[in-house]
Amino acid sequence: MLCFFRKCLISPDLAKILTMAFLMSACSPADETPSPKATPDPTTQDQTQNLTLPNWCSSKETSVEVCFRCERSDGGVKIPYEQCFAPSPSFSSGSNCTFNDGVLKQISCSGTKSGEPFRMDASLAKERVAASLPAFLVGMDLVVRQLYSDQSPAAKLTSDLSAFWSSRIPAIMRGENIEVAADDLLSLVNRHVTTPLSPDLANHLKSVTVTTLRRIAQDYAGRKDYKLSDIVLTGIEIAKAIPQNILGDAKTYLSGPAIATLLSSEKAQPMVNIFKSMGSSVLGFTSFDEFIAELRRGRN
Repeated sequence: MLCFFRKCLISPDLAKILTMAFLMSACSPADETPSPKATPDPTTQDQTQNLTLPNWCSSKETSVEVCFRCERSDGGVKIPYEQCFAPSPSFSSGSNCTFNDGVLKQISCSGTKSGEPFRMDASLAKERVAASLPAFLVGMDLVVRQLYSDQSPAAKLTSDLSAFWSSRIPAIMRGENIEVAADDLLSLVNRHVTTPLSPDLANHLKSVTVTTLRRIAQDYAGRKDYKLSDIVLTGIEIAKAIPQNILGDAKTYLSGPAIATLLSSEKAQPMVNIFKSMGSSVLGFTSFDEFIAELRRGRN
């Protein structure tokens, strides 16, 4: 991610690894709380038979209003979702609405009175991270490729990290096998640096890794919303655990403001384009400028 550490005593690849390695989190299976189906009233038209909703969602449709209500359970916390819209005269939820049961849980409808598509996102914070973070990583990779040669180690590192986290994320988000993941990460780091980490530094980084991964698992349990900037800043915390005498000048770049400056350049347009296709609730911010501002502010 931060591949511009030309005068550092640490390998640029190690700086990238330690910054990016913890920018990956994703969803874990969540227990769903069955939501009782809405009781129809005399004005309610039962037109939902063709729309398949999970048992934790219900709908209520009248000639003046269509409402969806979902209730999910994660980490012992019940999380409600509810959204309504005015339908057009010819609207039928059975033919105008769909439920997406992928990484994100979304209800989408056409045929609204306003003519604007309706979308209700019933995703957990962990699921939203799972959808947005890969997009962020792809965007960063495109930015880096505009700054450095495709022959640089960056592409190999990004590929290795993606493969590394893809098999570990679900367990980590459940708070499982975290120490094993930390050991595996150190092995990955040592494969990409010129000189293996000393035992003391390896133990220190493992300790920071374990603590951070446990905090991530706890922080994203039972939540609906999140901020992508917080994930990025958490990744930076890991890199900052490296002693100053090893980091050298690289320490200057391991900050939210430094990344914000990089993403404020014209080189970041590929990432902007990727984010345009994703909803603000999924990304954890309402605009790219807001994301940049949050990175620039860092953590208080």
